[in-house]
Amino acid sequence: MNGIMNMGLPKLFEMLERDSEWVNYYYDVENKFPHLSASIGKKPQNMPKNRYCNVWPWNHSRVVLGRSPDYINASHIKSPIVNHQYIASQEPLSGRNESTKDDFWRMVWEQNCSVIIMLNDPSENNSYNSAKYYPYFPTGQQDYTEYTGKEGIKVSLLSREIKNCYFYSKLELSLEGKPPREIHHLQYKGWGDYEVPDSAATEFFEFLKEARDLFESYPGPPIVHCSAGVGRTGTFILADVILEIAKERKSLNVDVKEVLEKLREQRMWLVQTPDQIRFCFMAIVEGVKKLDLTEFAEDRVNV
Repeated sequence: MNGIMNMGLPKLFEMLERDSEWVNYYYDVENKFPHLSASIGKKPQNMPKNRYCNVWPWNHSRVVLGRSPDYINASHIKSPIVNHQYIASQEPLSGRNESTKDDFWRMVWEQNCSVIIMLNDPSENNSYNSAKYYPYFPTGQQDYTEYTGKEGIKVSLLSREIKNCYFYSKLELSLEGKPPREIHHLQYKGWGDYEVPDSAATEFFEFLKEARDLFESYPGPPIVHCSAGVGRTGTFILADVILEIAKERKSLNVDVKEVLEKLREQRMWLVQTPDQIRFCFMAIVEGVKKLDLTEFAEDRVNV
């Protein structure tokens, strides 16, 4: 893999594909950060609020709720170079600790978030993953048009569109009698845990582009989540960040490994499999073509 540091994204993708190097490329990305601590997420009182026993937010980047208890399994993410911000979060829990649904909506309110990107199916694997934290129209079931939680939280469904590979819902969020806010909720279809989407990279890029348009049109950091908020969430954020860096610097030579390491220093385990990083590259290459970035320079971009 000599010369990889001076190779543009499309050429790098071609080389990794030709030489079947995705496993080596993926495991060459640093995933251990002994200087960082996740001790707050490991506290006994907070462990029931974690979906998995080995995925916690780093202390330095965790989202802190504005009341006690202040813990939620979510992390602030700031991208290098372009300075875009995200919140990467696990999906609220069902059954074991449904208070995480109210924690989630309080986070949306306090962080002034306007866009939520959901990358998992609410009924995947088993009912434990199905938090049903937002109102929607489930197929073959009674309409679910409003969620009412504690602390004066109320979420109402305003509209719902079925797109090619995702659902687009407009929600209204109100908290403690304050004026309501409109929330844009995009749920991607057909993306299993530890897997890549059923849809092609072309469709995923169109979803990414729709999301980016919303990010730039409405205030606050977007919330991106899957079940744990690391694998699929990391794949989405990494693809968006790389394309934004390429546009900002007018260069296709972006060090994806270095960018992913910087993102993992803000939330552990982002992008969980070689297949996910391969799909991320596929979406990036599709974006390079669709955004007409193919004429950009190949000079090195440091992050």
